[in-house]
Amino acid sequence: MRRDISEVNVDDLLIEFVRLCIEQGEALESLKEGSSVQTLGKRIFEIATELRKRSNTQQIGLMRLLKHPNSWVRFHAAEGCIDLAPVDARRELQRLADSGDYPVAGHAGMFLSLYDGGWSGPGRK
Repeated sequence: MRRDISEVNVDDLLIEFVRLCIEQGEALESLKEGSSVQTLGKRIFEIATELRKRSNTQQIGLMRLLKHPNSWVRFHAAEGCIDLAPVDARRELQRLADSGDYPVAGHAGMFLSLYDGGWSGPGRK
């Protein structure tokens, strides 16, 4: 059984976030079974949501991942902190969308299209 996510310290959440983002990116790039991609995505979303609930100093950890060397980590970090650091997150999403590095470029472009079009999901108030 998994530990209650609210009891996990920020460093461990960030380590797990990075691991899951990389694993999901590899699954997407190798066209693995969709259910594993969805399971990873749900867990990434849970961690990002939990990190957004934490104090400002703890949320900074997610924002630091905007500089991570892995494009999937940067994508999910930007997606997760668009409401915390909208300028930096949007800038990174635009960089990814413009990179031509598919499929992450497509995901970033789609996120921006939804975000700019008035989407009212996580990351929108």
